[in-house]
Amino acid sequence: MRCMVTISFVQGQQEERAALLPAEQAHVKRLMEQGVMETGYLSGDGAHAWMVLRGESPEHVRQTMSALPFYPFMELELTPLRDIVPGGS
Repeated sequence: MRCMVTISFVQGQQEERAALLPAEQAHVKRLMEQGVMETGYLSGDGAHAWMVLRGESPEHVRQTMSALPFYPFMELELTPLRDIVPGGS
């Protein structure tokens, strides 16, 4: 299943997040290479992000997200997705 993950970053933690940025980027790159993460976008102000992840369930996607270095600074909303086009992947 696919899941849209809407992320709001906890305000006032920019320095802590900046220190973890290289590790976060490396982890996201691995998820993309593994086909777990399909796409991701960051808002212009850096306060929000959106990702589409694959997982067995929303709980599995949340578990995947919990391994990200930025996870302690995230508030997540997960929305299970289904394809608009019949037979889509």
